Amino acid sequence: MSIFYPTIGLEIHAQLNTFSKMFSGEKISFGDLPNTNVGEITLALPGTLPSPNLEAIKKCILVGLACKSQIAEKVVFHRKNYTYPDLPKGYQISQDNLPLCSGGFIEIDIDKNKTKKILLKRIHIEEDTGKSFHCEEKNESHLDFNRAGSPLIEIVTEPCISSAQEAYEFVLEVRKLVRYLEICDGNMEEGSLRCDVNISISKTEKIFGQRVEIKNLNSIKGVMMAINYEIERQEKLILLGKKIQNETRSYIAEKNETITMREKDSVEDYRYFIEPNIPPLNLEKNFIEGIQKTLPLLPREYFHKFVDKYNLNSYDAKILSSAKDIAIYFEAAAKVVKNKKTLANIIIGPIKAYINKMNINFSNLKISSQEIASLCSMIDDSKISFSSVQIIFEEMIKNPTENSQSIAEKLNLILLEDIKDLSKIIDTIFKNYPEKILAYKSGQIGLLNFFLGQVMKSLKTKIDPKTVKIKVEEKLNEK
Repeated sequence: MSIFYPTIGLEIHAQLNTFSKMFSGEKISFGDLPNTNVGEITLALPGTLPSPNLEAIKKCILVGLACKSQIAEKVVFHRKNYTYPDLPKGYQISQDNLPLCSGGFIEIDIDKNKTKKILLKRIHIEEDTGKSFHCEEKNESHLDFNRAGSPLIEIVTEPCISSAQEAYEFVLEVRKLVRYLEICDGNMEEGSLRCDVNISISKTEKIFGQRVEIKNLNSIKGVMMAINYEIERQEKLILLGKKIQNETRSYIAEKNETITMREKDSVEDYRYFIEPNIPPLNLEKNFIEGIQKTLPLLPREYFHKFVDKYNLNSYDAKILSSAKDIAIYFEAAAKVVKNKKTLANIIIGPIKAYINKMNINFSNLKISSQEIASLCSMIDDSKISFSSVQIIFEEMIKNPTENSQSIAEKLNLILLEDIKDLSKIIDTIFKNYPEKILAYKSGQIGLLNFFLGQVMKSLKTKIDPKTVKIKVEEKLNEK
């Protein structure tokens, strides 16, 4: 067990899915040819003036409201000065000491029945940089400014995260939240959600050590792996009597290690000052209230609703609330389905399997809630087996005019309630395995599944497995 206490803070950048950039009308489109979505304002050519994207400001406020943050009455932008090749202006328009959203929290799961509120320091809005591409073989670097000027929100936590697992859960919740709010696709592999980690360790709890930053982590697993590696690296240095350097590092996933990028910039290095070309924007109270009214039901709210209203267990409720389209689909069907647990099993099992196979969303499904209810009823009434659901469901997709009952009949998937030969088949199997009967009687109850398998294999007529199980258990108890 480690003798050190980690202290972790995260900065998560989410690229907003607006049509145009933060301070210009240039379009945003992932995957276009390099430098095809770049104009005079992004490059800050002489005589050009930036104009804030109101839609981006609304989306930043929406996130703040979802996180119970305090919304500023005035929007003020600042210049953050630093010289990188992929920053065409030589500065970034961001927010310094007057963020759009202050405080708030995001709740995460840290145990089966335990949660933790990760406190937020701020959520502010800014513009993105371009991208650099390095070719070591040719000793060349290339720049693509398509992304430069795209609107970002930066969610900054307080240094209150104490493990890599907590950080992992936090990034999961942020991705879930921005997708629920439909402000960002959350695709880390495309760079629309990126994470920086600030981490220090100390031998005394609540006393910070020397902070190290890890930049641009682009996977949730990578966040956890990088933190675990960095904790171990810092521990080794301290135990050897060496100092931790105040630096910015990069995580190399292929080697599972962090490497030095540069010395850590301080706030003073950025020389913040108010952006002279953008006057402060005053936010009316009714403007913010109007955004508040557009807040959808959030993941945690759906989770508690599914547990409290529909009596689902926490495992099912967590999966069903993991994405907005699943939650909406379940709730629409739940209005007409009696057995909510059967509905949850169908959605989490065969329907979700189909969704993943076809790489589509639940919102793309055109099967009515009434047909889903019919499927649930047939399972509850032992007319079909659970394993038949996916076959029937996919046939319903192919032939939307046919109902589930007729498809089950057509494909001969309707189960018979009983067959006359069942007892005879069970007796024959018991005669073939007398030693297993004795083993079952002596306490090896797992052999019940063996007998069930043998009976089902011998049956030539479809029958509800529950009926078979009841009959097999009855006969075993008679022996």
